[in-house]
Amino acid sequence: MRIGLLSNPLSGRNRKALPELHALLASEPAVLWREATTPEGAAQAIGELAAQGVDVLALNGGDGTVQAALTFLLNERPFDPLPKLALLPGGSTNMSAYDISGGRRSLLDSMRTLLAGLQNPQAPWQTVDRSVLQVRAQPEARPQCGLFFGAGALIQGMEYCHQRVHTRGIRDELAPAVTLVRAIYGILRNEPAFAGSAPIRFALGAGQAQEMRVMLVLISTLERLVLGFRPFWGTEPGALRFTALRAGPKRFLRNLPALLRGRPGNRLTPQAGYHSHNTESLRLWMDGVFSLDGELHQAHAEQGPVEISSAGRISFIRL
Repeated sequence: MRIGLLSNPLSGRNRKALPELHALLASEPAVLWREATTPEGAAQAIGELAAQGVDVLALNGGDGTVQAALTFLLNERPFDPLPKLALLPGGSTNMSAYDISGGRRSLLDSMRTLLAGLQNPQAPWQTVDRSVLQVRAQPEARPQCGLFFGAGALIQGMEYCHQRVHTRGIRDELAPAVTLVRAIYGILRNEPAFAGSAPIRFALGAGQAQEMRVMLVLISTLERLVLGFRPFWGTEPGALRFTALRAGPKRFLRNLPALLRGRPGNRLTPQAGYHSHNTESLRLWMDGVFSLDGELHQAHAEQGPVEISSAGRISFIRL
């Protein structure tokens, strides 16, 4: 059995950890190593690893590296069938890797777990399946694949994190914690950058479109977001979890703990401005920027809806 390892040397943790990772893998001939810093480079590297017939594809980078790899894997299908995937926490936030692993692990510890399964076939890896989002921003656009979609106040929070938090050397899950506190402060003070809203229409499955002004939109197939938050409480069948906050949700600060834990009680209701559903597909008419695993894309309502569905389920190794 062989492991194909794709590393992004520019990802947050990798800037310091790659020399140690190189040393750990120096005597592991069953690990084939490639590096890439762009989606195009990642596609080429994965194609080379597929040609080598690797059994496991390990992605060592941030959420953006995972998103680029999933898009190439599911659009181009260089493997038949798809290999098991392993997500190593080499980025700044590592939301996808931490959800798959079920907790926060270091990059080197995660790699050692992966190697232990390679060296001891009698103790196989634990795996977990996740559905993957397929997002098409325009009718003729190439679909993008990932695990987390966000729009609204999330975009302003990301900009604040990159400009004011990461530049101070604050990384990993401490960075989104600082960003969350700042965003809550901005919402309570009604600052336009955080409490602003935009009109959207959304339709779940084949249902009728609903219109509202929203402050925040979250869509994911992950069970756990940054800091362990689970802001989804839909009860319908469906792989996609969807939550939207209407502009000016009632008693936002009081309801925030229940929102972040996905425990609606009798307060997180559509009438109060809190919407959460499960669905197999979603259409979203919006003007503005959305994020897919941290990578930004533009949407124009006049060109049609952003179409979001499941691209299928993938087996991930739990590290």
